[in-house]
Order: sequence, then structure tokens, then C-alpha cells
Amino acid sequence: MYGNLQSDIWENIFASCHIAPLDNKTKELQYKILMRYASTNILLYKMKKLNSQSCTFCMLEAETIEHLFYHCYIVKNVWFQIFGDWNIVTGFNMMPSLRYCVLGDFGLNLKYKSKHMSLYVLTLSFNFYIMQCKYNGEELSYTVFKRILLNKIELLKNVYDNEVFDILEQIV
Repeated sequence: MYGNLQSDIWENIFASCHIAPLDNKTKELQYKILMRYASTNILLYKMKKLNSQSCTFCMLEAETIEHLFYHCYIVKNVWFQIFGDWNIVTGFNMMPSLRYCVLGDFGLNLKYKSKHMSLYVLTLSFNFYIMQCKYNGEELSYTVFKRILLNKIELLKNVYDNEVFDILEQIV
């Protein structure tokens, strides 16, 4: 599904989550996604906790990890807004992809470390927001996400002295 990933790429994906300037709950969700045990409807249906495996947001397809965090058209619309705003602020031209949005595999380049890490923090934060909306039965909204992200940035700036948050503040 993600293409052929070598073991060193997987190591970088897991290491990125460890070094990201984020709260532990957001990191924990990313590890659950990577280990494929995030509580999607297809998993909950198999456990007989739900009567349907349909996507919480679009109700059109089975809610797998890939669908919930990338393929769902409602989620994908917000991804395009997020990447569009990030591209404007950073001068990059990156498009959302399954590999970026689900795995967080940006191939962190040391030359652009702060910019890539800001996109990584942004994607993990949005994935966390997706799960919050799913659990709370709320609709996804880019405006609401930006407001939540601004609050998260203000809190994390007190803990981490990092250029990543300067980039993210320009987006929100």
C-alpha cells in the first residue's frame, strides 16, 4: 500500500515521531497508526463494538486507517487546504499523499529540517484532530483545526524552543 519501504526508512519514520516537538497523546496516536491498531470502524466492527464499518465522516467506504486519515474525500479536502497554506508559508510545492499524511514520511532533509518538521507536526496534529472529531461525533473543519492548532502551538512553544512553531504560527 505504501510502496516498497526499506528498513532504514521505517527506522526514520519511527525516529521522527520520537523527536517531534509534540505532546505524548499525539505521538501515541501516530504509533498506533504505524502499528495498525488505531481504532478505526473496521477494527471496531471486527471486535463487534460497532454495527457498521462505514467511515464516520463520509459513510461511503469501510473506515480503514488509510481511508480515515487520507482517502476520505472530506479529510482529503482539508489536507489540500493544509498543504496549500504550508506551501505558501514555506515556498515549497508539496502535495498531500498517503505516505505523507499517514506515515509522516517526508525524508527529513537536514537543509530543510525545520520546514519538514513543521509539516510533520502539522500532519500529526491534524490526524489527532481527525480522531477527536471521530470520537466526539463532530464534523471536520479546517477553521476549527487552525484554532486548535494555534492553542497547541502556544502551549508547546513554552516547552520546546523550536523554529518549527514560528513556521506553524504563520499558517494559523
